[in-house]
Amino acid sequence: MDNYREFVKNLANNKISKEFLNKDQNHALEVFENLFNMAKSEIRIFAASLCENENPDYVVNSPRYIIALSNFIERGGILTILLNHYDKIRAYRSNLMRRLAYYSISTEYKELIKVHSTDIKLHFTSDLAKNEVHFTVIDSLAYRIETNIEERAATCNFNNPSTAESLIKTFDTIFRDNSTELKLSELFENNY
Repeated sequence: MDNYREFVKNLANNKISKEFLNKDQNHALEVFENLFNMAKSEIRIFAASLCENENPDYVVNSPRYIIALSNFIERGGILTILLNHYDKIRAYRSNLMRRLAYYSISTEYKELIKVHSTDIKLHFTSDLAKNEVHFTVIDSLAYRIETNIEERAATCNFNNPSTAESLIKTFDTIFRDNSTELKLSELFENNY
């Protein structure tokens, strides 16, 4: 794992344009942490619910994931999230959602957080099986596209503006035309 960690960190720090594969929880966490740390202005996340698994070892439940995302927000970065399988009950039990709800009511950060739900499921047009994909894209530059959402298998690149822009265009169209705002603060309003 140390070799993989160094490999990913080198690609991110030097913004090297190299497509590489990524699979399983631990390896995914390395990529997400580096994506969030290198992000300067905006992170877009297209995912199922970001809380579909309550296992503490699950990527989005990891303190490293939550802290890296929080640090990005506290640097003034904009976080935009689209969830296509939002679950209110699981969201209520999620430390990540609790943190995002806190930022969404903070006068300092509330304009930086947008979380919406959608019914849209994405897949590659060339995939005849129509396997659903999720993705994270940062700053029109880097991305992680999860091509197997069950095994967390993904394709990643820390410097591919062309693919990043294509993902952003898809994301922004769905966000604008086919999504509904989620008010996370209402989920936790009795706890603040």
